[in-house]
Amino acid sequence: MVPGVLECLQIHQVRCRCRGDALLAAVAVFFIKRPTDPDFFYTSLGYDVQVLDNGDLHIGQTIDAHLNRREDSAGNVQPWLVLFQRDKIDVAKIKGISRVSVMGLDAHLQYRETAPFSSTSEVQLLPFWDQLRADTWYMAKVNGNSPPPPCRYDTAGGTARIGKQVQTNCSESGGFCTLELGWYIQPIDSAEHRRFLVDMILHGVTTAYKDAATFTWEPVGRNNKTRIDSLNAVVHMPAGVNEYNSRAWLHNEDNSEVEQDQDGTLRFSVQHMKPGQDLDLVSMFDVATTNAVERRDEGRAKDTIFKDETSAFEESRRREKTLAVIRPASGVPAILFALILVVVLLRLAFTTYRDSRYRGQVIYYRDSPNTSPASAEASTTFWRTGRRTPGTGSRPPCCHWPQRKSSP
Repeated sequence: MVPGVLECLQIHQVRCRCRGDALLAAVAVFFIKRPTDPDFFYTSLGYDVQVLDNGDLHIGQTIDAHLNRREDSAGNVQPWLVLFQRDKIDVAKIKGISRVSVMGLDAHLQYRETAPFSSTSEVQLLPFWDQLRADTWYMAKVNGNSPPPPCRYDTAGGTARIGKQVQTNCSESGGFCTLELGWYIQPIDSAEHRRFLVDMILHGVTTAYKDAATFTWEPVGRNNKTRIDSLNAVVHMPAGVNEYNSRAWLHNEDNSEVEQDQDGTLRFSVQHMKPGQDLDLVSMFDVATTNAVERRDEGRAKDTIFKDETSAFEESRRREKTLAVIRPASGVPAILFALILVVVLLRLAFTTYRDSRYRGQVIYYRDSPNTSPASAEASTTFWRTGRRTPGTGSRPPCCHWPQRKSSP
């Protein structure tokens, strides 16, 4: 089993929200999108790997997980109860798993082994969960080929030898099967960080040829459905391996490179891995540094591996150059569309503003009032002083104006 595929029991839902002002609302739909965080993702994954003399891999996996609050359709909180990692096993590449252990690093608690529920649909917060289920781990073979839950299990032990004499028999499944390593935790609604240490030994990973020993290790498979913010790995080689008698190649979509120390130790890191992206390491070293490798081949492989990896590297570079040309070109239509849309919207805005203004002639009429000079003087005195002119009566002269005739 290759560790690195950690999932939750429910399908992650990613919600998007769009922003924009009134003028550029249509443009905002295309360019201003920000997905919310999924229910579960890795804050970091750390691997400390030791290649044993017999070619087996002793892997320590440090997990820092982020758990968001979950609710069902009725608004009830769904606590986190179990985490698991699942991967497809190819008996042509791995012969077994042993010395499995799980530790909760937050409480420095070593988990104990237990049997899993018969189905993932049966996992629920049962009475005495804290005493009976929490802080335990299990390993099981998943029946069927559909990874999404619910699924049923065949129980395996802490030493899961993949062969004809054991319960977890991948050979009966056409040489392939799906193994799941999971651990039940104390109920928790959400957590910024939950840290675990998963330890195991992968058997039969290395093949010893006449001229070289080689293995392929896949920390993250293509079936991974979980976001990984940061992944770091250190691979320690057997005694006698150095930078001159060993080589390594790292395969991933971001073209990250592997560094090698003088003693042959390999180091690599990848940032911001998306669901569906895989990562694998191919290592080749001096076969004389190994002892009692379980998988052997009497042929030679050094030149073939060099040729294949060189070809893969050149193909990756060509693909990278092609994408460097295609990506800007693919964005040109969207940019042009946005610019045209902005021009159209601005034109409409100016047109609307121009149409809202009155552009006709303003006609102004002014006629002399049909009154005598004495009445005009009395009216002016009243409006300026508020007092009537003596001898004009009880009403102001303005009130005795005759009907104004229409202008000619």
